[in-house]
Amino acid sequence: MLRVYKSAIAPLGNDKRKELLRIVPNEMWRGEIIDLLVGDSLELYQLLLDDKSKKDLHLLPLHGFKGDTIGEETWEEESWIVKAKLALDAGYTPDNIEDAIFSPISFREGNESDMWNRWIVRYDRLLSNSDSRIQKIGEIGKAKALKNFERALKEERREAIYGYD
Repeated sequence: MLRVYKSAIAPLGNDKRKELLRIVPNEMWRGEIIDLLVGDSLELYQLLLDDKSKKDLHLLPLHGFKGDTIGEETWEEESWIVKAKLALDAGYTPDNIEDAIFSPISFREGNESDMWNRWIVRYDRLLSNSDSRIQKIGEIGKAKALKNFERALKEERREAIYGYD
């Protein structure tokens, strides 16, 4: 179904996307639509942040990995970081943004510890940013990812010895 949304939204220019962002209900049940509408446009993201009636949707464009290939995920460095700074400037905290980045994973290949290791590497990239607020997002996220990485390693070791439950 997401492909249908992508196909419908991809050819739209900024003016049409602005119209849709203005009329989309705050109770949007498909957050991916907001991410698709905003895309990499800082102008559209600022428009969304400026609409206080859509507060529940503000951080959706900061969600998750943007790369499609496992192991090649990126921050889409400049676009994502600038969007994060816009959200911080709008009053969101590094904790708010880190919470928005990560959501439960519905699909993963391989060991869970490998997935968490990719998150650790990804958050490490934020630690060298010149903006201390972006660094804080990296610190918070890396700490959570490390905790989950260690838990996953223990489970994988147990499963290797005793098998699956």
